[in-house]
Amino acid sequence: MKSNLTTGEVDFSLYLDFRPMINKVPFYNVPTSGGSVVTAINLPNGGGSALLTPSDAGIVLSQTTLTSSSNVTITTPAASARTVFSVTVSYVNTNGVKSEEIIYIVVQ
Repeated sequence: MKSNLTTGEVDFSLYLDFRPMINKVPFYNVPTSGGSVVTAINLPNGGGSALLTPSDAGIVLSQTTLTSSSNVTITTPAASARTVFSVTVSYVNTNGVKSEEIIYIVVQ
């Protein structure tokens, strides 16, 4: 914003924030009997899509392909303590830029 104190004229420019959003979820915990967690998957600015890929065939996802930000339920099978499951989220925005993040689910 720039203003002229003599004339009172103001020159104002609005800048939009186009930095990519990053989901900061280090990990979730589930019991050894298995369980479900709900996590928000936010598409980066610029839209696009996200593909969710579980690390284990026993993991059930409520959605595997997203075209808008959404909550996803991840259900894990029974497992021994300290087992770590993961879900890879692969993003592709509208101009073709790709990025990934990994959601970890730790069995307690």
